[in-house]
Amino acid sequence: MYVPVALPSWPAGGGQPGVLTTQIESWVTSPPMRDLVAACGERFPSGGLGELLAGLDEISGRRWDFRAGTLTRAQARVKHGGTWFPPQLRAQVLASATALGLVEQAGPQLTAYDHVLVLGSYLDACLIRALRAAELLAGGVRTGDVCGLTSFRPIEDFDRQAAERLGVPAGEHEVDGMDLALRRAFALDAPLREQHEPSVRLHRRYRTAAGVPVSVIAAASSTNGRANTVDTYREWESTEVADGDRLLLVTTTYFVPFQHCDAIRVFGLGRHRCGIDTIGVAPEYALTTTDHLMEIRSAVRSMRALHTALAGVAQ
Repeated sequence: MYVPVALPSWPAGGGQPGVLTTQIESWVTSPPMRDLVAACGERFPSGGLGELLAGLDEISGRRWDFRAGTLTRAQARVKHGGTWFPPQLRAQVLASATALGLVEQAGPQLTAYDHVLVLGSYLDACLIRALRAAELLAGGVRTGDVCGLTSFRPIEDFDRQAAERLGVPAGEHEVDGMDLALRRAFALDAPLREQHEPSVRLHRRYRTAAGVPVSVIAAASSTNGRANTVDTYREWESTEVADGDRLLLVTTTYFVPFQHCDAIRVFGLGRHRCGIDTIGVAPEYALTTTDHLMEIRSAVRSMRALHTALAGVAQ
């Protein structure tokens, strides 16, 4: 129905802020985004890019914020996953989500990276993301190391159900799932060393049989709540990243746009000017219209934060 819309890009060593601004504008003003807004009965915002992003943030907050500021994604799925949407709107949401980069799996752009980052989430997602990273390395992708970025988010019923279904320990926190996922995917033995601040942060180091360093980093929260994606990025950034490093991020398909834009903001526009490549693996459960709308909103908000950050970068 639509030509796929490219996400913003940022090469190792830094790109052109003006080009990045144009890429953000192309994404947010694309036909699939405009048609989605219209299908939801809203008028597409006008003005400059900052005003467009603010307008889309406001619309998505009213129409697509099923988390309501307090629910986790799993809680929102349980509460709103069965919400009825007219067939035409369901079709439009899926078509827009596909064109905007939330559905299709893609392979890495390069054959060598300085770091592969497996992004944390619920137990089932950690397992499939870690396995995808291991498959890439087994298939010839080279990297200096692999790191799972995670947090001390307490596990939810969604994690417990996945653990029971898969016959694995549920653990107590998200970090337990990431640790399990990496140990299984890379056949890891006992950790080589560990720094642990209980229920706050953790750095745990392993090494594969082939000698590739693998680590698990659980980040502390920057607020009084749970550590978010950016918190995990900043925790890892404080360890071993160097100027101009090439990063491959592995996540789930419908999180790619927002986590990719957050990575550009933290790693690309920051002092290290890292190159960012983000790929997604399809979830093992059927996504709902609610899922796609929530994550399109997440992408809009991350694009807005990225655009704001660009104001502080020399043109």
